[in-house]
Amino acid sequence: MPLLGSLAWQLLLGGALDLLGAVLLERPLPALRPPDLAGYGYLGVVGTVVAYALWFPGLRRLPAAV
Repeated sequence: MPLLGSLAWQLLLGGALDLLGAVLLERPLPALRPPDLAGYGYLGVVGTVVAYALWFPGLRRLPAAV
């Protein structure tokens, strides 16, 4: 399996377990407005997908001693 595909599955399963824990143990969130949803979307796409997509090619270019 490609590295990025493996990472995607790990993030999906970890997120599902986090969601389960949050639903069972935390208070419900207040109503989310469109700017709130946009912020969550931005964090999910930019903070996770783009960062990991850039991280692994960067690691391949570095020598092991760094």
